[in-house]
Amino acid sequence: IVEKINFVFGIHNHQPIGNFDFVIEHAYKKSYLPFLKILSEFPKIKVSLHNSGYLFEFLINKHPEYKEILTELIENGQIELLSGGFYEPIFPSIPEADRRNQILKLTRFIEDNFSVQPQGMWLSERVWEQSILKDLRDVGIKFTILDDEHFLLTGLRAEELYGYYITEYESRTLFLFPISKKLRYLVPFKSPQETLEFFKSIRGRGDLVVLADDGEKFGVWPGTYDLVYTKGWLREFFSMLSENSDWIEMLTFSESLEKFSPRKLIYLPEASYHEMMEWALPPNFTLELQEAEEIFEKNEDYKIYKKFLRGTFWRNFLVKYDEANNMHKRMVDISNRSRKLIDERKDHSPYSNLLKAQANDAYWHGVFGGLYLPHLRSNIYRNLIKAEEKLDKAYNFGKRFLFYEEKDLDKDGQKEVILKNNRVSLFFKPSYGGTIFEIDYRPKSLNITDTLRRRFEAYHNKIENAQLPGNEEGKSIHEILVAKERDLEEYLIYDWHNKYSLMDHFLREDTNIENFYKVKYGEQGDFTILPYTYSIEKDKDMVRLSQQREGHIWIGDKFLPLTLKKDVMVFRGEDILKVDYSFKNTSYTDYNIWFGTEFNFSLFERDNPKKYLLYPDGKRSFFNQVYEKKELEEFTIYDEVLGLKINFFFDIPIMLWHYPVDTVSQSEAGFERTFQALGILVSIKKDLSKNEIFSLSFNIKLENI
Repeated sequence: IVEKINFVFGIHNHQPIGNFDFVIEHAYKKSYLPFLKILSEFPKIKVSLHNSGYLFEFLINKHPEYKEILTELIENGQIELLSGGFYEPIFPSIPEADRRNQILKLTRFIEDNFSVQPQGMWLSERVWEQSILKDLRDVGIKFTILDDEHFLLTGLRAEELYGYYITEYESRTLFLFPISKKLRYLVPFKSPQETLEFFKSIRGRGDLVVLADDGEKFGVWPGTYDLVYTKGWLREFFSMLSENSDWIEMLTFSESLEKFSPRKLIYLPEASYHEMMEWALPPNFTLELQEAEEIFEKNEDYKIYKKFLRGTFWRNFLVKYDEANNMHKRMVDISNRSRKLIDERKDHSPYSNLLKAQANDAYWHGVFGGLYLPHLRSNIYRNLIKAEEKLDKAYNFGKRFLFYEEKDLDKDGQKEVILKNNRVSLFFKPSYGGTIFEIDYRPKSLNITDTLRRRFEAYHNKIENAQLPGNEEGKSIHEILVAKERDLEEYLIYDWHNKYSLMDHFLREDTNIENFYKVKYGEQGDFTILPYTYSIEKDKDMVRLSQQREGHIWIGDKFLPLTLKKDVMVFRGEDILKVDYSFKNTSYTDYNIWFGTEFNFSLFERDNPKKYLLYPDGKRSFFNQVYEKKELEEFTIYDEVLGLKINFFFDIPIMLWHYPVDTVSQSEAGFERTFQALGILVSIKKDLSKNEIFSLSFNIKLENI
């Protein structure tokens, strides 16, 4: 009698909403379509397939042949479709009602297009918290799939994971399948024979073994198309499974539920896959964890204890990256307001944009670009701004409204201030230097200050050893060490503050544009990120936020007092922001100051000649330059691609510095440089007598072109 292995093979295909069409087309041609074509050649092979909703819509609308092939495979019993969140949200990070609606949207899409009702779902990034169980069960989900990491953290041993388990929450039960990490790293990076040997080694240990992983590893990840299709890995793998079908039986997840019983009741900790929990740590902790893992791995006596080494859970990304937290809390705020609108007025108009804004990719970063990709963040904000516009309309704000609000939007215990009209929305953080962390230009549904701080990441230590692309075959993206361009180390610049706007700097005399751009200068004052007091004044046609700090600047070896006040005014129906600065020397002596205010504009594309700054003398400078221009009373930032210009007008001459804000991050294709923002500093020098008050005023006008 030959002991059988029951093998469940799950595939998860996903593209984030907002991704470029050419990227999705590439994935279709290199992975999604060829995988199904080869699968159709092997009638004994079964796959449980999940496509995220946005991708599913794209494939069906753009490629009807995909639906035809998929329908045939479903009718032949080769494919089971899985549900999930339509826009692939991280389920613990979104409100309960949104969880249910995300799943229902994809389930109904599958029912409408394929006349089948999915029994289980793919859990985005396998991020598990026990409380989500009730939302899954309330919309008819019977099972989901998680990494073996989740199960091992409960005290189970690896040999106990060849089956599935049951868990419960508030009297609701859910079946949980553990994914084999061993298989994740074997397939497709090692020969099919190695997978066969693994199957032989586990015969008799349990009911079934599960592999469920990204479909993009079959053709899209670096080196995999040549391996999987050109060299025939996938055909060889399916042939191996088919030829050994007398003892390797392929099942879908739903078939496994019918054939076997759950092994026992289990309660899982808050977790995700091992790499995700490592990425969520602060970078220095990541390095310490990696070092500890290497020590345990090398020492056979302690190798067994390596399983107790783990990172932290997904929500820590919102602490690690303030930018992700700002975006997330905006999303939650709009979700709460949207559901209130539904409850009060049965108006669902903002809700579709809200669900789109919950796509997970832009909220975190690991081996995938994620948060570091401006076009993904921009898509989140675009949908949030559109949802907010619909909320304003539903509550009859009017065509030329003027509004302000104080609330702890980012949930740090300090109030933020929001000023907005029908054209612009400004989000201020008085507790962080009185800065602006978001400027929405509503006519284009664009957050023009959606930037990212240049910060140290744990993988930066590996960049100097990275090679140029060309030798990735047979390696997982977790093992690839590739740099997409030479000399990336030169761009490892680290900011000591978030890249917000209206950031106040007092510069030392030895500061120049180069050392300011590279953050190798010294601050002379204590204003940039420290708290400001504030007050708000509103009349019929204007709302004014006044912020003030009683701070100090270093003069020689003395720390002398200086009062800085800045007012920002928004006007009814206008695209103009008016900014008034005043400085008062409250010390006992005269001194001089060099003051600058910093802006960071997220306008994509560093090297596009259609993106430039224009000056009164007709000269231009471009986003990729580190550039200085003196004695300016006005300048304009042109973006002919976005159809936007940003005009600055000053009441006295200023000096302008601008420079590209580039981050160095990793993606599945390797280390890469990404343009995050056009950084701008406008500055003035002034001798201040004791008790003297000096002022600077300027207007910022946003325009369509």
